[in-house]
This record gives sequence, structure tokens and C-alpha cells, in this order.
Amino acid sequence: ERLDLRLACLRLLAEQIRERELPGAVAELGVYQGMFAAEINRLFPERPLYLFDTFEGFSQEDIEKEKKITPSARVSAEDFQDTGVEEVLARLPYPEQAIIYKGHFPDTLPQDLPPLAFVSLDPDLYEPVWHGLNAFWPRLVPGGVILIHDCFSAQFEGVGKAVRRFCQEQNLTAVSYTHLTLPTT
Repeated sequence: ERLDLRLACLRLLAEQIRERELPGAVAELGVYQGMFAAEINRLFPERPLYLFDTFEGFSQEDIEKEKKITPSARVSAEDFQDTGVEEVLARLPYPEQAIIYKGHFPDTLPQDLPPLAFVSLDPDLYEPVWHGLNAFWPRLVPGGVILIHDCFSAQFEGVGKAVRRFCQEQNLTAVSYTHLTLPTT
């Protein structure tokens, strides 16, 4: 069995969020077929789970921007189309906790999104990652976490570019979950 570092990291973060009794809902941007959303839902059964995705693959608008930012990007509108809201809901252990926002992000972002303890950011492209960071960071409760997938990916270089820009502007540091390190004091 292959160790899934992202799942291991999620489980560790969920344990820490529970131990610290952090309030807030949980969310995922970039749900695809809902495998990771199901694990978030299992680990936070009592919390609302906000799910943001087109549920139809990449938007043409985001693809065009990706190819300008990362000319070597190999993405198409056909990528990640094999999904749907019903499929994702069927996978969740507590589907009654799910609040689905289908469509192009950030257009689907509600004004009344509650404070968040945990966010999974996995939309694979620069533009939705950038918008996700800007939308979710201010809504995190103190001690809350954004877990970013593909941050150091060679396949989805736009993710790293968006994260580096955001971190530079906010004076933050992105840490790879493949190389967990303790902060220095």
C-alpha cells in the first residue's frame, strides 16, 4: 500500500484542529470525484463541508489564462470531466453536511461563507488557486489551515506560481507536506 502523504497530512491536521477545539466549517475547492472530500467529511462529521467545483472539468477561461502564465501547460477542457455532483455526494459518509457550489470559482463564492477551520485547495490551475487563497485566507479562524495540493508540481506549475505570489504579498511561507519541518523560534 502506497503512503498518501496528503491524506496523512489531512489526518494529522484534523487531529490538531480537534485537539485545539478550533471552530469553523471546512471547505474544498477542486473536488473532482470527491475522494478527498469524502475523507474531509469523515474526519469532520459535525462540520458543514463547503464544496466548490465546476463538476464539469476546467473552464475555458481558466485554461486560457493558464497557458499565458505557464506557456508549457498541458491542460484542456476535457481534463477532469468525469465527475458530477451526485457521484460526489454518494461518496460522502455524511452527505447531509455538504453544501455544493457548482460553477466557476470565484463566481460561486457566497457572501455569507462562515469562518473556516480547514480548506483543501486543489483546483490545479493558477487562476482558481489565486482566487481561492484570496477568498479563503481572510475567512480562516486563528490556527486554521489551507492545504494546497500540487503546490510544487511540475505538471501544474501555475499552482506554485499563484502560491508564491500570494505568500510574497502576505509575507507567508508555503511548506511542502512532503518535507515537514518544525518552525524555528
